[in-house]
Amino acid sequence: MNFINDIDSFHQLFYNICMPGKNTTERVTLRHVAELANVSIASTSTVLSGLTNSTRVPKATSDRIWAAARTLGYEKRGHGSGGEAGVGPKRRLLHVGVITEYDAALSSPAGERNPWGHDVSTALELKLSEQGAARVSYFNRRVPNAPPVPVDEAASALLSKNVDALVLVYFGPSTLLTDQIPVFEAAGVPYVFVSPHALSAPVANIYYDNRAAGFAAGMHLIEMGHRGITFLAPVDPDWASARIEGVADAIRAFRLPPDTLNVYPGERPQCTPAQLWTTADGYAGAVRTIAEAGIVSGQIAPAVIALNDEAALAFLDVVRAAGRAADFAVMGFDDMPEARFEGLTTLRPPREAMGREAADLILKMCRRQKARKQICLLSDLVARASTLDVEQRTQGG
Repeated sequence: MNFINDIDSFHQLFYNICMPGKNTTERVTLRHVAELANVSIASTSTVLSGLTNSTRVPKATSDRIWAAARTLGYEKRGHGSGGEAGVGPKRRLLHVGVITEYDAALSSPAGERNPWGHDVSTALELKLSEQGAARVSYFNRRVPNAPPVPVDEAASALLSKNVDALVLVYFGPSTLLTDQIPVFEAAGVPYVFVSPHALSAPVANIYYDNRAAGFAAGMHLIEMGHRGITFLAPVDPDWASARIEGVADAIRAFRLPPDTLNVYPGERPQCTPAQLWTTADGYAGAVRTIAEAGIVSGQIAPAVIALNDEAALAFLDVVRAAGRAADFAVMGFDDMPEARFEGLTTLRPPREAMGREAADLILKMCRRQKARKQICLLSDLVARASTLDVEQRTQGG
């Protein structure tokens, strides 16, 4: 025991270099590792020192101790002056594995048009870099001309690199996220999901409120004087349904009749390749297929909220080609780069903020600090020329 106490005293002098918020004369000690692993100091000393003594440590406990030591940055120093055993002079960086659907190293039109994964993961890595706390390894689920790699396989690939934590950046259907929760729970490392969907505790989740975004879109058009609104949605992913519900909330808030909102077309396929939407055409192709007929039949109202920017820009192309651009107010969601050049009003999601929040949360979890694990962020309305108010349109503005 004297050996253990001597080591503990030595480590205690320098602990703060490795653990933020402590006195500057401290470092990570056996006691801190033992507390994190929820085992005795004797067991911790036996495992980390490599000694064989009367303390018998099961393999599962030994693995937990080593995991705690890695998380805290505890490192054993070889015999130096005096032959002491202790922590190294430098804190080991945490190794964070990020699963995304976009690889910033790939320069492709699809990647440039879809900033979701790129913006979130870039902001996450920059935040970790600013704090000098972690290094990042990526697994890009999507590569050209290949189906996406399943999330569980991506997680296994990163875990094989001995990552200390996992972050999943995913903006697809909510069912995939909920199906993957057991995979991440079994991984045995802290994890955070970045998504457009609220997930129940104890899942650590950074998400944004699609319904609130829809509400903001509806409020904007109503405040501009519009009393007939079409939500243009050729397909029916769950995040689009949440946005539609938000627009309906805005209509109720203004005490307008329910038929102020028209969802077009009424029958929409789910978010899979279908007759109105092919993987080659995407949302733009689907909109071009249905928009002209809706305009001619009068089923599309003068104020249009498209399910995203890609669909909104495609609708603008259709009405411009028909010489009717001045007849419609149009807005979307996402704030794609093209939206700025086309003067499209849109709801900009908090992509960068989501990445920064994910970085902060994963660090707090790795350090066993208290943290709020479900964080909801809101979109920002970016008003541009595509939604002039009714009076301006009447005057030809």
